[in-house]
Amino acid sequence: MKRNYLYKLSQLVLMITFILGVTGCNETLDSLFSDGISEGEQVMFTTSLPSAPATRGTQEEYEEEMKMFQAVNKAYEFTIDMYADGKVVGTGLYSRDTLKTDGTLSPVADETPLYWSSTTVPYAFKAVAGTETLSAVQNTQKDWLQQDRLEGYGYVQLWDEDNKKPTDDLDALNYHTAKEWKALNNQSKMVSDNSDLKKIPLFLQHKRSLISIILKAGEGVSRKALAYDVAENDLSARIYSYSDGAAKPLEIMPLAKEENIHYDKDKNGGAEDSVSTTRYDAIVQPYDYSANPSTDLITKISLSGQHYSFYAQNDYLFADPDNSNKASYKLEPGKRLVITVTLSRDSRKILMSAYVEDWTEEVTNTICDDYGNAGEPIKISNCTELIEFLASDEKNKPGNVALVTNNIDLQDWNSNYNLYCTLNLGGKSIISNHRFLSTLEDAATLQNGTIQIGGIVDAAVAETNKGAIEDVRVTTKDAEAHATAAGVVVNNTGTISKCHSALRVSDGTVDYVGGIAATSLSAESKIAIIDGCTVTNRVDGGSKKGGGIVGMANGYINNNTFEYGITLNQDKDKYKNIVGERNNNHATLNVENNAWPTVDDNSFDENRPNTNAFENPYSGIIDCEDELKESTTSTIYNQDKKRYRLAKDITVSATAGNVKYELDGNGKTISTKAMIFNEVTGIIHNLTVDVIADLTATQDATQATDGIAPLAFAVHGDGAEISNIKVKTLNNTVIKASNPAGVVVWAYDNAIVKNCEVLVNLYANVSTSVTQGSKFTGGIVSTASKTTVTQCIIHSGSKFDGTGASVIYCGGIVGGIENKSNSNNTPELTITDCTSFIILKQDEKHGGILGSANVGASNVTATSKTCQGNWWQDNCNGVGTPTGSDESLIGKRNAITPMEKDF
Repeated sequence: MKRNYLYKLSQLVLMITFILGVTGCNETLDSLFSDGISEGEQVMFTTSLPSAPATRGTQEEYEEEMKMFQAVNKAYEFTIDMYADGKVVGTGLYSRDTLKTDGTLSPVADETPLYWSSTTVPYAFKAVAGTETLSAVQNTQKDWLQQDRLEGYGYVQLWDEDNKKPTDDLDALNYHTAKEWKALNNQSKMVSDNSDLKKIPLFLQHKRSLISIILKAGEGVSRKALAYDVAENDLSARIYSYSDGAAKPLEIMPLAKEENIHYDKDKNGGAEDSVSTTRYDAIVQPYDYSANPSTDLITKISLSGQHYSFYAQNDYLFADPDNSNKASYKLEPGKRLVITVTLSRDSRKILMSAYVEDWTEEVTNTICDDYGNAGEPIKISNCTELIEFLASDEKNKPGNVALVTNNIDLQDWNSNYNLYCTLNLGGKSIISNHRFLSTLEDAATLQNGTIQIGGIVDAAVAETNKGAIEDVRVTTKDAEAHATAAGVVVNNTGTISKCHSALRVSDGTVDYVGGIAATSLSAESKIAIIDGCTVTNRVDGGSKKGGGIVGMANGYINNNTFEYGITLNQDKDKYKNIVGERNNNHATLNVENNAWPTVDDNSFDENRPNTNAFENPYSGIIDCEDELKESTTSTIYNQDKKRYRLAKDITVSATAGNVKYELDGNGKTISTKAMIFNEVTGIIHNLTVDVIADLTATQDATQATDGIAPLAFAVHGDGAEISNIKVKTLNNTVIKASNPAGVVVWAYDNAIVKNCEVLVNLYANVSTSVTQGSKFTGGIVSTASKTTVTQCIIHSGSKFDGTGASVIYCGGIVGGIENKSNSNNTPELTITDCTSFIILKQDEKHGGILGSANVGASNVTATSKTCQGNWWQDNCNGVGTPTGSDESLIGKRNAITPMEKDF
């Protein structure tokens, strides 16, 4: 035996030597003996971004350039197109794999990844991240990151010595077969691990530019005043982006970050290192800011009411013929303009230095304060100081500015205070069970903060507004908090702009009610304005009229959004989405560019209609169980071309009926004590279902045809779809029937079940006397017949239990396949990209994905040949029956182990 073993070993060594001689040194033993890329396998990707400009003139320059590419480890989201023969053959959505630091991407949850449909066809890949249109809102990390437009291609880093250029094109599609991608990766020596050799390297480049404004304290400005942790109180900045052909620049709210800088000894203090200051970053369109140096504003800085502006011409070297600094202001893609601003109060001038680097001459600039020095604001940190300020004729007078520096909880508040000056809430919250103010007088401004209401008020902010309310959010402590007249003020004769109210308006006895104001009425010399406001809760009550924005109005009501909408059972004559009733005591009424969620009209003038700015409006809004039932029983509402949106969380106690329309769950939750719907031939999506009581079907002791599921009994027909549904059984509740399911019992006639996710407790209640046929328990679907189930998840912690009947089959995703008696189609199940985190008994009755693939007594299997991308636990079957090859029935098990998230 030993001699035979040595002989075989020697033959193996000779064979390896021969192969190495034939293939040369470019292929390693790892690549020769590693697994290849198979058809149906997921395409994997890595990402890189440059940190230096491209040259590519010589091989040495090319290699230096490529060294500057670094793995992308920020939370970008990439859309990747897969090309074959110049055409897109697949699209996937990917984000950074948080468990790795090499730029590896993972498919976004609930999205279908890309697959190698062939290993011999040449494919190319293009990746894009970031929005197509630049946004003005960049003041959070998420919003800012979405503006960084990245584009790039699948690219192998190799130099073609014969042609003196790179093998691939960094700026175009590069086509290789799956085998060639892997071989070229091996040849480039960028990676050595076999799984990394399979990854397509995506080399990306910035398509936009970056402007950074760093603040520095000069004479009269405290270094601490510019520290990042107080920036939101005293500081603000705007950065401007220009586009060819645009009527005006885009005014960007930039992202504030901390920067540590050095100070030399000055009047503010001694030399100091690593001092915290604020930096503002904004992503802009590439633009030459030197083209119009006196009119193209680059940035505006505000410090406690003092405003500064910066243009390219403020650089004193800008027009110097010998030492011009114009090049610093020509911002190209992938470039970053850095401006350091030294703010000074006493000299009314600031020092600026600017340089350009990849995403560099120092210059000194002077600039004047736009409006003059307003001085230090009055600071308010608690309830006592707030009362003292409002009660003081010296402090609370026109021209003064007060700043709230902490959240303030108002106890036993007196709502009779008037405001005469500017009160900046500083991004903080006023927490109260009472209305905040009585009146904002003509010179008053309330801005930049939150009013949180925990009781019943007539309005959150004031009874009357004669001044200005800007950028104030009204929120609630709980669902019981509400207003009886309006979300913000009862009567408005001034300006309310960019405000947001989530306060329900109801139970009012006043004539008019509104989401922002009950009335908004102009005076002879002053136009009342409500502009750019949003309301996200119900508006009801009042004896005459109600409006989602205002009950009765003249003046300007423009650019507002009533997100909640007028619901099915509300009186459409009494309640309107924007303005309830026009007031004719003033000639001006301008109602334009408002948005509301439904098809209802809200016009007052045939020649100047209030055109709905909401894209693809709904047929109606549902916000209670009675309206949900009405939508299914009324022939007017229950039509296949209708669309409805759920406006708030509701509780259901009985099955509503059939659904022919589209229901947008709007991310809301239905807490249910019954199966919600019967049959669905329409579309239901974006909904959470909480099962708060046992769902039990009456047991069919002879045939065991009974079934129950939280969402519906059946979804069927061309175009029928259930998607983005999340189901949880709460407080150990049970879904109990002969054929129980986590989402829907039956899916057939080409219906689609997509992106559903469950954590459920199922019990198969089949009489042990039933010995014929098959009974199915499914985490998502109990029984399928000609349907597609894709991108669904059952979580660990889900339970499968039942009687001891021999005919029960359990599947983590689908219980089994059967011919639907009222359907003419041939039973078939297509199941793709589903994940089962549960561990079921490893036998012919249990499958992590599918309980049984057999149909009827003939035991004919009925899964589709296109099943792929599914994943189940190692220690259970993918399919219970028939036993044998899971791969032949539901495709090759996904090679990437998913990470289970909290649910």
